[in-house]
Amino acid sequence: MPKKPRASKIDPNTTQIILESISDGVFTIDHNWIITSFNRAAEDITGVSR
Repeated sequence: MPKKPRASKIDPNTTQIILESISDGVFTIDHNWIITSFNRAAEDITGVSR
């Protein structure tokens, strides 16, 4: 039976750096629809601060 590929784990600091470098507003949510991250562009667009 072929092995299932494993997802690699990314350092949370690296993820935050990537999100902050995106000029589009980006937010992430968990399975309960709770916002778990919010980048600076999303702040600017919504007027909501982190």
